[in-house]
Amino acid sequence: MNAVEIMKNTKSFAIIGASAKEDSYGYKLVKNLTDVGYKVYPINPKYPEIYEIKTYQGLGELPEAPDNIVFAMSPHNNLKSLENLNIEKTTYIWFPPECWNDELIVKALEMNIQVLQDVCLIGTYLELNAMKQII
Repeated sequence: MNAVEIMKNTKSFAIIGASAKEDSYGYKLVKNLTDVGYKVYPINPKYPEIYEIKTYQGLGELPEAPDNIVFAMSPHNNLKSLENLNIEKTTYIWFPPECWNDELIVKALEMNIQVLQDVCLIGTYLELNAMKQII
């Protein structure tokens, strides 16, 4: 399934590396995905909330399993988080631009998880929305 189809058919995103800094990609993901109607779970132990949404310390604290997990940190930090990941095999893992490297992708594939690499979620949603307007 491609990125547009995944966004069309899923409802929730956990954002590992979400940030309260408004100029960061982690903040923009939380804000934009929330604003267009997705259930968003920001994950970052540094903040109690981001964009007025409760922030979680880790995936284990979430009230439900998310359909998607976005790694919005540096590849080095993402690798540490990925190694500790225990998720459903139906969950999609997103590595946006500048948030992945070859080592990270190899590890994810060894874990048999569904990976989308070098894909911007905001751009993907805009593409999905453009397709809806054409139909």
